[in-house]
Amino acid sequence: MDEAVVHSLDWLAIGGYVVLLLWLGFYKSAKKEESKDFILAGRKLSLPGFIATLVATWYGGILGIGENTYNYGIQTWFIFALPYYIFGLLFAIFLAPRIRNLPHRSIPDHFKHHFGHSAGIV
Repeated sequence: MDEAVVHSLDWLAIGGYVVLLLWLGFYKSAKKEESKDFILAGRKLSLPGFIATLVATWYGGILGIGENTYNYGIQTWFIFALPYYIFGLLFAIFLAPRIRNLPHRSIPDHFKHHFGHSAGIV
């Protein structure tokens, strides 16, 4: 088996990426923004961006669709992913406008408001 070798060009690319991330972090942190701008993406997230974010989180974090699709075939996408796209779209169309008007920024904030501090922490 061949041993992996990291060349100087690889290190240069990694270092450049880290420098870019640090610069971007310091540049953005210098601007005065509220936490809601960060948490809620400034309320400027488009419908396709919203759905893509939810689907990517769901794919990677919960079900491992890539692995299941590799092992069991494309029917995995139809069984797990297609319904999620449908319900994500329905949520975005019917519930998101109502939720957007609430003063809460997260589900724990909502629980804390209605059920007390302990429920918001859990």
